[in-house]
Amino acid sequence: MGATFIHLSGSKRGNVEALAEELIKVGTAEDCNLRFDFQSDAVVAPQHAEIRFENCEYILSDKGKGTFVNNHMVPEIILQDGD
Repeated sequence: MGATFIHLSGSKRGNVEALAEELIKVGTAEDCNLRFDFQSDAVVAPQHAEIRFENCEYILSDKGKGTFVNNHMVPEIILQDGD
């Protein structure tokens, strides 16, 4: 199973990334799988969020700075197609 990320805004706008890891770290830190530029994407924290594949679902968890899904801040959410 894999997840495809289509970037709609920010410095990666227009890019598509496909990742197959069971744990996807999101942020500006070097160890992040879904990595953003700390200068261009200043609102992204070094360890911003993580997405884990569990029970055939992708679960996004905020790591402290605030993560938005469909214009709503969420602490944790099961991701759906199109989110």
